[in-house]
Amino acid sequence: MTHLILFAGGLAAGLFSSLLGIGGGFILVPVLFFVKVAPPIAGATSVAFTATVAALASIHYCKTGKISKNSAVQVLSGALAGGLLGVITVYFIKDSGLLKKIMESGFILLAFIMAIRMIMDLWYNAKQKNINTHVAIKGIFIGLIVGFISVVLGVGGGFAYVPTFLYIYGLPSQIAVGTSLTVIAIANSLASIGNLFINHTLLFSYYLFAVAGAVLGIKISTRIKVSAWLRKTLFLAILLFIFVENIVNLLF
Repeated sequence: MTHLILFAGGLAAGLFSSLLGIGGGFILVPVLFFVKVAPPIAGATSVAFTATVAALASIHYCKTGKISKNSAVQVLSGALAGGLLGVITVYFIKDSGLLKKIMESGFILLAFIMAIRMIMDLWYNAKQKNINTHVAIKGIFIGLIVGFISVVLGVGGGFAYVPTFLYIYGLPSQIAVGTSLTVIAIANSLASIGNLFINHTLLFSYYLFAVAGAVLGIKISTRIKVSAWLRKTLFLAILLFIFVENIVNLLF
């Protein structure tokens, strides 16, 4: 039954990952908590999952040329450093109850912030911007922060990467999604290697079943036509759900 739940969670994560440019960790971590996986293992398993799913989902965008290489490189340079800091942080707090509280509180804060931002920008039409030094510094800094948060919380980082590419870099919706997936795939792959060798935390069988579900979800997503407005609305709905869910977990 546990593996069936993980397969279903992976399917949902893969579907939304491909459509929205997120890694799917926001969906998978609560599923892993539901089946009683310890926070350090849940986080590390989810980071590996998000890297795999993002890599698979990005293939479609690579083939159609919907990736901004320059934007990806800038954000990725910060994300790699942030991911390393995240792996080291988890190493020092993984054996305490602090990690779960940080993860649940972090989910609430991030979901709230991003939901407010998505509400404000739901009808915002991004315009392509020139990548100057000011924009590049913002991208690197955001990558650093999000890379760190992603490893500690066990998420992909699309919650921040997609808005970054939409509103700071001014990329069109589909290119923002494809670029976000590319950053997640590379940054979280390296973070997973760190988790494996430094923190020794990965539940391989759960990871495989979740990825199997995600592959099906990604295939379904390639057959669905979704407008930019609907992508943002779905993203907002997910964030609001995560916010409420984690509030309940903290209170009860």
